[in-house]
Amino acid sequence: MGIVKNAVIILEEIGRKNGLVGEQLDRYVRYILARWPRKVESIYEQGYLTEWAERFKNEREYEFSDSTGQKILAIIDIAHYMNVI
Repeated sequence: MGIVKNAVIILEEIGRKNGLVGEQLDRYVRYILARWPRKVESIYEQGYLTEWAERFKNEREYEFSDSTGQKILAIIDIAHYMNVI
């Protein structure tokens, strides 16, 4: 199993445990992989990943993101919009 596939499985599990489903879960996974891909590899970062899942659940991801993170979220949201229309 590849590193990215493993990371997706780990992030989906963390997201689901924190109540994320559907588009919200997908955005969370994409954001973490784009913003902090190495954090997924460390068991010591699980708390940080859980904290971000909670931020997505409460729709506060933009509020807690720095400018780099906000750009990543904007790209994710634009890509989603382009697939919807």
